[in-house]
Amino acid sequence: MPRSAVKSPSKLRSYWTGLKTTSPAPQEFGAPKGVYRTRAWEIRFVPDQSWPSAKGPRRKLAALGIERLALQIWAPSLEIAFYVADLLYAARSIIEAPPVERLIGGWDPFLPVPEDKGEMASLAPAVQDELAHRRSSFQMDTSGLADAAEVACALSRRAHLRSAAFKFLLSSYLFSVHHMELRPGARAASEFRPMRPVHAIWFSQALFAAYGVVEELRVTPNASSARPSLLPDGNWNPSVRADLEQRLKQIGIGENERLYWHVRGRSRSIEQRGALKRIAVSPKARWSQGETRDVELLFIDALNIANYLRSNRAAHVGGGADLTAIDVANVQQLARHLLLRAVRFHFWRHSQVPVHHPSFRRRQPPPA
Repeated sequence: MPRSAVKSPSKLRSYWTGLKTTSPAPQEFGAPKGVYRTRAWEIRFVPDQSWPSAKGPRRKLAALGIERLALQIWAPSLEIAFYVADLLYAARSIIEAPPVERLIGGWDPFLPVPEDKGEMASLAPAVQDELAHRRSSFQMDTSGLADAAEVACALSRRAHLRSAAFKFLLSSYLFSVHHMELRPGARAASEFRPMRPVHAIWFSQALFAAYGVVEELRVTPNASSARPSLLPDGNWNPSVRADLEQRLKQIGIGENERLYWHVRGRSRSIEQRGALKRIAVSPKARWSQGETRDVELLFIDALNIANYLRSNRAAHVGGGADLTAIDVANVQQLARHLLLRAVRFHFWRHSQVPVHHPSFRRRQPPPA
């Protein structure tokens, strides 16, 4: 978590990342605050002296509370610095869903470059060339890096949170739908179906990885054939429901909280089975009409549907054939909600976090 800037221990070395952020006025959320520190490493935001090049404009911007800051990683070794860079990239993928650079440049993770010339010279020639090229070719000026630093620190404190974040990152890398394409009417429902056989594989593997977040957070429905989640009448099994609601409460999700679930096109056969029947009895989103059949689902219903899609579709041989991009997007958004809650990142308080999912605009629940 952010603390006031202090001198770093001598054992830590600085690493360039090429990541820069324009800080807003001090009263706004999302402004970098000193040092983001763990026991082993730090993330620092330092003034970028190269922007703007003229001192006059820089002073004018500073008077308005605006300056460009460069993100530095301070770590005991390049290996740890790579780990921190991976955490930052995963944190940004959770916040941005997915990161902009994923859409523009494909897989382009953050890389640390040693600022110590001696350490740089000690690396293998191939690594030196890669990192030197990175420094000369990569620079990203964007908002939200302070939020990413905060989330990265939180992820580092628990092994299961780190694993969950990297699984979300993998899911986003395999396949993702930009939030603008999920707006009603932005795309025809038929365009979300797999166009080629390879797409069905991508859908199933991306969904499988996203559901891995749910598993890491220990909020999967604790049900079996002898103890089903839903009773024959379609209502929840009280004991299964109480158990799941209790575990959700531990990460800050109340028993009556809902999220929006995208449902597009004609009703599919799988929507008449088991967990997906809950879609038909859930409240419709206010914009639902025609091919847009979005609903408001309880978190427990969303988890049950995600579990069905993972276990009965994505994990089965050939089972991904009837999955759609909407199915993947829904499970990814569910995983994103859960993970942000688990790290106690109250996204509704952060003005720089994009409200990609309609449920982020709902009435804000009290802090956990």
